[in-house]
This record gives sequence, structure tokens and C-alpha cells, in this order.
Amino acid sequence: MTRRVLCALLVVCGASLLSAFAATDTNSGQWLIDFQNDGQIQLTLHQEHHEHSFPVPAESFHGLARNATHFEFVRDAGTFACDGRFAGDHGAGIFVFAPNPQYIAGMKSLGYTIEPDRLMELAAFDISRTFVHDLESLGYHGLSLDDLLKFRIHGVSIAYIRDFQNAGYRSLSAEDLVHMRIHGVGIEFVHALEAYGYHRVPVEDLIHMRIHGVSAEFIRDLKAEGYSGIPVEELIRMQIHGVTPEMVKKVQNAGFAHPTTDQLVQMRIHGLLD
Repeated sequence: MTRRVLCALLVVCGASLLSAFAATDTNSGQWLIDFQNDGQIQLTLHQEHHEHSFPVPAESFHGLARNATHFEFVRDAGTFACDGRFAGDHGAGIFVFAPNPQYIAGMKSLGYTIEPDRLMELAAFDISRTFVHDLESLGYHGLSLDDLLKFRIHGVSIAYIRDFQNAGYRSLSAEDLVHMRIHGVGIEFVHALEAYGYHRVPVEDLIHMRIHGVSAEFIRDLKAEGYSGIPVEELIRMQIHGVTPEMVKKVQNAGFAHPTTDQLVQMRIHGLLD
């Protein structure tokens, strides 16, 4: 039985709860929960035209347990009061969202005018006053609500930004940070590149390297074949055309002492490295 079917059955079993939801209420909806093996909790909040699903640490809930019939999901912007039922690691039911009256005033003091119909979304993704304060401490002032949401959705955390600032990337835009996260540019990748002499690689190049699969291992293996300090654009070009370290080794074993990267690419394009 799939998770969705199981949760649907759980909701049906709670017919008395769902009857309370029958009257349309913009602050109400349905929740689904999966307890994960890593201790995280996968939460889905569903309304007629919106659905958000994301992992949540257990400490964000009050009263949550596998046999709970009522618990609360607490955020700075408000609290989701949840009623429902569980079967094993899965649960479902309805929620009613209660805004935090101090949140709108607090966000206004930080320069944000919050419309009531956005409160639930801001709560779901934890756009808290602490998050805004922490971003300001790192030099990010006046970000739009949409930027803040993109940060949360794509995992641009305070730790992520701080790690890059410590590595010398101190003027990254909000757009840069989001694109880096989307394409998997992590601080570990930057440090791995530094070990092979690639320092302060521009953000655009970091992103293109990840998109086209230029890894530290790829650079290491090329170095083992005698190719060091290859410009980033050439590394990307080699990956785009499928030039692998194994192919380079075959070429050298065939008597070509040390073809240039351009020659290797041309050989690959014309089928000589297949």
C-alpha cells in the first residue's frame, strides 16, 4: 500500500475531523507525515491550490508521536494545530493555522510588510525573524520575501553562506547563492579544487563545472596522466565532449606523447577516441 493511499485511508477514518474542514477556511488544510530513518520528519501541508513538502527536525513539533491524535507544528510566523491519526511511520489529518500576532509587527520593524495571506507560507518555510537577523549579520540587508523563500526552499542556510565567506566569497548575490545550491556547489567542492591549485574560481565557472560534471576526481585523474593546471573552460569543454582520463591514457599508450587538450577534444569529436 502506497504512502498516499495509506494516508488517504487515515484521513477517511477521521471523518469527524474532516467534517470540520468542510467549511472552506484559508487557514486550514491537510497534513501528511512520514517518520524518516534519519530522525527527520517529512511533512506535507496541503490546501486546494497549494502543497508544500519538506523535512523538519523533530524539535519543531510539540506533542508529536506515532500514537498522537493532536500535536502542534510551531514556527515564528504562527502555529499549525494538527489533528489526525497515525499508522506506523505514516500519519494524516487536518490542520488549523494560527498566526503569531507579534510576527507581523516584528517583521515590519525589519522592513517587511507582511500580507496576511502570505503568513502560512512564511511559517511553513520558517522565514523567522532570527533568520532575517542572521542574514543581516552576514551583510544581506533588504532581501525580498521571495529571496528569503528561495533561500529556505533551496537550502541556502546561514552556515552555507558563512562557509563561502570564510573561503573568500564575500560578495555573493542572493541569486548566486540560490543557483549554487541548485547545482550542488558546496564548500567541499571549493576546497577540493583548491587542493589542485584552483583558487577563488568564479561562481559562474563553479556552477558550469557542476553542471557538466567536472569533479575534483576528474582533475586528479587528468593530473595522473600529466595534465596539470588545465584552465577551467578547457576542463568543461573536455567533459562536454566526453574526453575521459581513460581515453587520454589510451592515446598516450598508442604513441601520442602528450596531445593538447584541444587535440584531445578534436579527436573525440571526430570519433578517434571511441
